Amino acid sequence: MADRELTKFGFRKLGNDNYPQWRIHMRGLLQTKDIASAITEPEDDDSDKAKGLITLCVQEYHLPLIEASPTAHDAWTALEQLYQQRSSANLIRLKRELANLEKRRDETVMQYVARARGLADQITAAGQQPDDADILQAVLAGLPSKFAMMRTILESLDELPSLTDATAKL
Repeated sequence: MADRELTKFGFRKLGNDNYPQWRIHMRGLLQTKDIASAITEPEDDDSDKAKGLITLCVQEYHLPLIEASPTAHDAWTALEQLYQQRSSANLIRLKRELANLEKRRDETVMQYVARARGLADQITAAGQQPDDADILQAVLAGLPSKFAMMRTILESLDELPSLTDATAKL
């Protein structure tokens, strides 16, 4: 499947659904090659190398956009502008999912919390760090009624426990 194709660097090529994650991986790759400054500085000496790596890590339908960009900085900016709107919509969707999170009957508390953490990680990858208290509040709010007493106890503490501590108590 072309959308799931990995680059030789171990992460998926940029497609229509993975820009936030790709951006983090790509920046990391450029940093390991010591050429990350090429995406932030328009006239960097390593621009050609960085643009070459970016070219290798995108799907073919992005190639005209990369080719039309004279520098790595321009290519990076063009991709960022292309996906900025999509990322905003994705961020709103992820935040809504976290806010409406509910524990399924067939999942354990650990699986439920792992699902919440997965959403929090996706929100972070989309460019916004969720507050630990917000994650805990979403987890507590989505628990079934048999957890009502524990939820009340945790919510009435002067200081909310960490998600890890709350998970252990649940």
